[in-house]
Amino acid sequence: MFPSLHVSGIRIGFGFIAAAMFWCCSHPLHAALTPSLAGGANYALCLYADGTVHAWGNNGAGQLGDGGQSDSSNPVAVKNLTNVKTIAAGMEHALAIRNDGAMFAWGNNGQGQLGNDSTQSVNVPVATSQPPGLSDPIAVAGGCYHSLALASDGTVWAWGRNTEGQLGNNTTEASLTPVQVQGLASIKAIAAGCIHSLALASDGTVWGWGGNGAGQLGDGSTSNRLTPVTMSQNTGLTTAKAIAAGWQHTLVLADNGTVWGCGFNDVGQLGIGVTGNRNQPVMAVNLTGVAGIDAGDYHSLAVTQAGSVYTWGWGHYGQLGSGTTSNRLTPGLVDNLSGVIQVVGGNGHTQALKSHGHVWAWGENASGQIGDGTFAQRLLPVQGLSDPWPLVPITTPTWLLLQ
Repeated sequence: MFPSLHVSGIRIGFGFIAAAMFWCCSHPLHAALTPSLAGGANYALCLYADGTVHAWGNNGAGQLGDGGQSDSSNPVAVKNLTNVKTIAAGMEHALAIRNDGAMFAWGNNGQGQLGNDSTQSVNVPVATSQPPGLSDPIAVAGGCYHSLALASDGTVWAWGRNTEGQLGNNTTEASLTPVQVQGLASIKAIAAGCIHSLALASDGTVWGWGGNGAGQLGDGSTSNRLTPVTMSQNTGLTTAKAIAAGWQHTLVLADNGTVWGCGFNDVGQLGIGVTGNRNQPVMAVNLTGVAGIDAGDYHSLAVTQAGSVYTWGWGHYGQLGSGTTSNRLTPGLVDNLSGVIQVVGGNGHTQALKSHGHVWAWGENASGQIGDGTFAQRLLPVQGLSDPWPLVPITTPTWLLLQ
């Protein structure tokens, strides 16, 4: 439902010299990680440049990972978790992969979605079981009560609830530890909806399995699938480069920068100008040049190559950032927001990460999921308190000190 994005990189700038140390100023020198966001139902996660994870919002199931269960409108550090390279958020559980390939999870575990061979919920990270084929995971994704992992060899693994076949192992039996999804290879990205799962292959084809009552798998049917099926290309979608999953809808970013969707469309989350479910992908109108996508429960998000954000679908809590609580049947620009590199959706809130390091958010805030230190609903973007790009002290090279 709330996929994660991790990109490596270093941002370098200039600073002043002071004794044997200096701090970079207007363009801070950052650690090797580019921060990234993940959106849960009513909470959010941020992977910081130093490899730590912070969280804010609802904490009723321990999904903030701080050892308690109290909501927080300020970012709190996830305990005992460092050297993280990627994160993901499910409805009430969170996932992370460390640089050494170890996987961790925390929060609600009633259906085994933490993958540690138990159903005991926890409020601090616990290690996820890793069978031999999952020794080198590179991405994770969280649904309502199930989780996915992508291994470096292109295989996909799943665990947790399986009543609709969302584990993709040709059964409807839950699994408390990861099992391999059948029939998939050369996968490069994954996403999890509430009860459906998605995978993007290296050839640009999209695969889906699990719940399909609204047509969210895009295969032309509304039948649940216990093993992966390919998304239809009959309507014009050919090569995909990114995928995202909402509650019961799917978004696909095509290689030409257009956005396509299928599944639940009761409030316009497919962006086609009308309501009504679709069981094959249809193209969102008046939207091109898109670089990234994500989906909240019932709303959809896109960030363009120029760093602008577009939203559509459910707007009841102000999660579209339009200044109103109205729904949008077609993509609309979020005004006065630029320089965005990632946007993620929750249930009724949206988060955006700007290129200079600040997190902006809008929408529902009853649990503090905006992260601005308040519990006030926001109809327009406000800057949160999380700064995932902390300044890093650098030892001054000797040749500089001698000048």
